[in-house]
Amino acid sequence: TGSGVLAIAASRLGAVRVVAIDLDEDALTSARENLELNGATDLVEVRTLDLTTESGLLTTPFDVITANLTGAMLMRYVDVLVGWLKRPGQLIVSGFQAHEAADVSQAFEGAGLVVAAREDEDTWVALRIAMTSPGAE
Repeated sequence: TGSGVLAIAASRLGAVRVVAIDLDEDALTSARENLELNGATDLVEVRTLDLTTESGLLTTPFDVITANLTGAMLMRYVDVLVGWLKRPGQLIVSGFQAHEAADVSQAFEGAGLVVAAREDEDTWVALRIAMTSPGAE
């Protein structure tokens, strides 16, 4: 979740349930403070979660997942992120550099998803990734 800005945005855009996760306690503190400042504490659940060892603790699938992670982390946890995704659903991933974009795209395509859109700003990239079809697994 980092600062919580994406969780706040999701709640303001009408998401019914928002779960903000991070392993870094400083990030979680920052997120909680920002949620309070923006009147979103009742709209967002903040959880400490280690993707390496605790990904199975988050079992409810989501329509949309945002992940602002490095390219290496996105590729490492592609199966976790896809596993949390409701079918059909979408991932919005960012936080990685342009030179990592092809590898990140390939990792998600290898999991049966397609890159639906790409945005670049300077050397940073964001991708919208979707299921290939409503019934895709």
